Amino acid sequence: MSMAVFKEFRLYCAHSVQVFGEGHKCSRKHGHCYKVRVEVHKHVDPDTNIAIPFDDIERAWREVGEPLDHTDLNEKFGSNPTTEVLAMYLHGQMGIALGHQCSVEVRETESSGVIIRS
Repeated sequence: MSMAVFKEFRLYCAHSVQVFGEGHKCSRKHGHCYKVRVEVHKHVDPDTNIAIPFDDIERAWREVGEPLDHTDLNEKFGSNPTTEVLAMYLHGQMGIALGHQCSVEVRETESSGVIIRS
């Protein structure tokens, strides 16, 4: 049986997004508490009854996500570090760190976010 196993994390980051133009509220430096959900779809191992240990997702997050915590995303991603850019980065890097495709949801606010499904 295949199932989705997930862990949720938080990232506190600053950024400014210049693509909206001068004077737009997002062009000023500001911060978000991003809520990130990493979801792995795998078959349950019949010997262990585990699809993927939560610890494996946690370990990958420590490698990929934690280094971004309390940083300025403009320093890593340039002048337009949108939520889409952050989601694409996390999706790719978490997949590599896990050795398995994953889905990633990044919420910039309670009502706005990006989902990349694998």
